[in-house]
Amino acid sequence: MADEIPAPAIEDAVSGAAATLEADATPDSGGAAERVLNQEEIDSLLGFDVGADQAQDKSGVRAIINSALVSYERLPMLEIVFDRLVRLMTTSLRNFTSDNVEVSLDSITSIRFGDYLNSIPLPAILAVFHAEELDNYGLFTVDSNLIYSIVDVLLGGRRGSSAMRIEGRPYTTIERTLVQRMIEVIMQDMCAAFEPLAPVNFSLDRLETNPRFAAIARPANAAILVKLRIDMEDRIALLGQNGNGKSTFIRLISQRLEPREGRLKKTPKLRVGYFSQDQEEGLDFEATPFDHMARALGPGAGEAKVRAQLGRFGFSRDRANLKVGVMSGGEKTRLLLALATRTAPHMLLLDEPTNHLDMDARASLVDAINDFEGAVVLVSHDTHLVKMVADTLWVVQNGTVSPFDGDIDEYQTKLLKERGARPAKADKPVEAASKKDQRKAAADNRTNKAPLKKAVDSAEKMLARLTEQMNGVLTRLADPAIYTGPGSVVTDLQKEKARLEREVANAEKRWLAAQEALEAAA
Repeated sequence: MADEIPAPAIEDAVSGAAATLEADATPDSGGAAERVLNQEEIDSLLGFDVGADQAQDKSGVRAIINSALVSYERLPMLEIVFDRLVRLMTTSLRNFTSDNVEVSLDSITSIRFGDYLNSIPLPAILAVFHAEELDNYGLFTVDSNLIYSIVDVLLGGRRGSSAMRIEGRPYTTIERTLVQRMIEVIMQDMCAAFEPLAPVNFSLDRLETNPRFAAIARPANAAILVKLRIDMEDRIALLGQNGNGKSTFIRLISQRLEPREGRLKKTPKLRVGYFSQDQEEGLDFEATPFDHMARALGPGAGEAKVRAQLGRFGFSRDRANLKVGVMSGGEKTRLLLALATRTAPHMLLLDEPTNHLDMDARASLVDAINDFEGAVVLVSHDTHLVKMVADTLWVVQNGTVSPFDGDIDEYQTKLLKERGARPAKADKPVEAASKKDQRKAAADNRTNKAPLKKAVDSAEKMLARLTEQMNGVLTRLADPAIYTGPGSVVTDLQKEKARLEREVANAEKRWLAAQEALEAAA
């Protein structure tokens, strides 16, 4: 809402300035009508006299400037009103969208209305509303990302697919209508937020897409700018090469790592769920999934609540009563996911969730993520999972995280082009080679490829050795007699199995990298 410059202040300041000029321009006994002002007179005209900062009353152009500024700190009740509005909007928008919506207050600042209009990122929808009791107008600005998100959620087109956005086209009637409905919901909340302070009725006047047609005050007028952030169920996949910091980034978000520099800013009420394959080592292999969930939910949780949470991740009564030590890798993964989501988090962080999962379990995971009512940040090398779940891609590289404007196929195409654009060796003129030269070239080629072939052989032997060790551990775990002995034996075997699974996965990656290097040198 904008506050106009008090007209008397302008008139007094201008009149004072004009009188000064008129007096200075009056000829003295036939003298010249024009003269040059000195610095002291210029400062007096502009209102920048020495000691003016301590004076209560300012004059000249400075008075005109200051009359248009409204300090947000002079309106302390605004923070209370908009804090109440945030709580009301969170509830109302959740009911409006049937989705998990979080509203937060970013900032309250004072700004000139013209500067704000010029800073609006387009395309956007601007809603002009009238505050009847205040006899004033306000302006809602809804950016394009929120418009598309609201439309996708209300029309059911968000799950498992990216929204189709055609930049530069005008908003359709359906899009404008849905945004108008959302704004009407927010205005009802504004009325309720102002009610304890002063009853104010807000009514929608019109919708605009051009800021010039949404001018509710003169450009020089002061306005209070309130920025609200509306977060819906984002599905974000982190992309980047190994070692670029994808896992480190989500550990920072989950506060499992403290930032070395800067700070992490989030609302105190934000609940975050975190999943990583490393958590498997923390499971009690002698306990059952039911025991794990009952301990995590606390003593106040009844059996029905515990089994309901486990049932969401495919644990029947019988499977929930089995010891974790005899469960498959996929079942352990599902148990960790069930534990990560037990508190209905607003944000779920997943670090390689499809490891050890078979095809059916991966399909179930896709359904579970798409049905999850909250934001998801995903790190995965599973391209199919990213396609089915993520609607936003962030690239982690060179110590930064930035959005990628495209889908996973476009990202892979971009990587291939970058690799193909590397400078190739200069072509040498073709010369007739003698048999001696050919034999020497073949020998040099074998010499150059020898370290690569040795790396492939070494990786194969390491993979075979680890696989043999894994088979030995699995054979012992399959022996029923082992479960009649001390429980520590089973626990140690399960930990060894988890360690070997990670080493086998790393060995496979090393073998694949060595094989690709050998083929490239051929």
